Amino acid sequence: MKNSRILYRISQFYKALFSRLNKTQLLQVRQILDSDQFILFRKLQNSEKAHAFQVMQDVQANGFSESYYLKATLLHDVGKIVYSMNVWERSLAVIFRFTLKKVHKNMQVENEKWWMRGSIVAEKHPEWGAELLLKTDLPSEIIEIVKSHHLPNVDLENKRHIEFHKILQTIDEKK
Repeated sequence: MKNSRILYRISQFYKALFSRLNKTQLLQVRQILDSDQFILFRKLQNSEKAHAFQVMQDVQANGFSESYYLKATLLHDVGKIVYSMNVWERSLAVIFRFTLKKVHKNMQVENEKWWMRGSIVAEKHPEWGAELLLKTDLPSEIIEIVKSHHLPNVDLENKRHIEFHKILQTIDEKK
């Protein structure tokens, strides 16, 4: 692993321990999300809320200020509420994710050893999030973007949605 990648992972670990939204930021989120979406957002861990907010700011800076893009950005990791992990499990997920990617696609969180659960959640949270968002008023194409935000391509007709998918992915990977 390159030194820059190691430093990046250390900074991610630090953020997972200490990142939180302040009251002003939380108020901004509340103004963007509908009630049912905000309820889902509030269930995210503090560091995941802060991550989503940072990604949203960068998405806006890249010209995507439409409300459904902001909502999708704030909720892109909402599937993680299905199976909450502590910071140690999430750290292990990062370590194991790339080495075990093909192995854990068909595994179930409840049936696996503790050290595998984080990796499974990392893989499956986009799909779980899309299922949760089907109960909200987000357009189906935006939900599809959330569902595929870790996949290299998305099958959409709207070119702006495709561009948003790429921007979301790029920013999400850096934050």
